[in-house]
Amino acid sequence: MVTNPTQSGVKPGQKGPAKKPERPADPLALVHVHVHEAVLRMPVTEAGPGHNSEDDRAKAEELLDNAMRRLDQLDAEIAARNKAKGDVYRELASIGLDKATVAWLAKDVRLDPIVRANRDAKRAAYSDAIARRRAAPHDDQEENAA
Repeated sequence: MVTNPTQSGVKPGQKGPAKKPERPADPLALVHVHVHEAVLRMPVTEAGPGHNSEDDRAKAEELLDNAMRRLDQLDAEIAARNKAKGDVYRELASIGLDKATVAWLAKDVRLDPIVRANRDAKRAAYSDAIARRRAAPHDDQEENAA
């Protein structure tokens, strides 16, 4: 008899045993082994006649190389865009505008109007609650005054 609900593989509040995670579809997945034993593998497939695992390894290496080149290119593009953003902020700062406030405004104007209205309503409600709380005398303040 199982006395501990976690021993059965069922978490509290869960109706059945936990599902096993699905195998990743990543063709470049590394096998979880020691670093010196790691091998780049293609997904497990049915090996038919004339199956050559060296071809699979070469394809995986080519995919990895192409992905790394694309990531390097994207990183360079991101760096260039970040430099351009920095130039805009420096130009605005040169006429006396605050970078943090301009960054907040740029983010705020991109918000969906409904999301912005909901956020502003919550902020107003929270601010009113704090103002009422601070304006009302507290029990500990009354005791200190006596």
